[in-house]
Amino acid sequence: MLRSSLGIALIYAIRQHDAKIGLPEVIEREVEKHGLEAGLEAVAAIEKAERQLERLLDKRLALGPPKETDIRNGIEKRLQQLEPLFERVPLTLHHTRMALDRVNSRVAPSRARQEYKDSLIWEATLELAAGFQVMLVTVDSGFFRGEELDSSLQQECVQRQLSIQGFRSLEGCLTALAPTIPATYSDEIREKIKASLGEWSEEKLAESGNEGRVTKGVDLQLFATEDPSQFALSFSIEGDVMPGASESEDYKAEGGTFELQATGLVDITDGSILDLSGPTTHINWKAFHSEEGGLVQMSESFISAGRGFMVAGPALEAFRNTNWIRSKEE
Repeated sequence: MLRSSLGIALIYAIRQHDAKIGLPEVIEREVEKHGLEAGLEAVAAIEKAERQLERLLDKRLALGPPKETDIRNGIEKRLQQLEPLFERVPLTLHHTRMALDRVNSRVAPSRARQEYKDSLIWEATLELAAGFQVMLVTVDSGFFRGEELDSSLQQECVQRQLSIQGFRSLEGCLTALAPTIPATYSDEIREKIKASLGEWSEEKLAESGNEGRVTKGVDLQLFATEDPSQFALSFSIEGDVMPGASESEDYKAEGGTFELQATGLVDITDGSILDLSGPTTHINWKAFHSEEGGLVQMSESFISAGRGFMVAGPALEAFRNTNWIRSKEE
């Protein structure tokens, strides 16, 4: 609920622009629902870890994970903290009727999957846009064609003389807001941050059993926060990667390329990294099939587990057939 580094930067940008966070009722309900689900999943993980520790230590522990009421109270407290920034949009009968018409007519944002909730969000966005210039941030592809709002939604805005910009990420929204917030760091600090991130990325790949080398530099974005010494950061890195030892007799890896993305917080006075979270890595492997011959390609994805990595799908060293995404090349 905007407690991440980018969330902190967004709140600062909103206050700098004397703007508001549009909060349709349907979104508020989703926040409460998914926040509670995430909290209960975390509690279950704590309880499982506690049981494992008790078996290892042969004694009872009293870590005391929070109860469901604690989680609900925490969500409510956070919403109250953000209350001054909210511009609420109550769910109305007009919204529900118009959203149903969109679903039945298969028009954006419910063209492909007939997502009723997405159309409710769009109707609330239109209502907001009657009094504000709106920046809509959503990962739902139903609102977009490529990186732009769906042409039919853009046409609707033109016809109603409304201003709505669409963004697929907080980074995109922050980038649009950032030019009016002056930078307070030197090129030297920026290059130091890039170097640190490159080293960190290569270390993360090494932890997964692979050897990576940054070859295309670091695409770095920095966003101001209310603390003038701390900036939120978002970055992506590309490079070459060589696999660790393979136990597969069928496939022999010949290397590949990787792309790593993450967000975090940096001390802008000296360039030191304060926190990094949410790294995701995508690797395209090239390998030779020992029996059939020919070059084939495999795609693997990593997700973050704290500061380390875990493989999403088959283990890299196994090179299992289910993960090959391209047929052999001639």
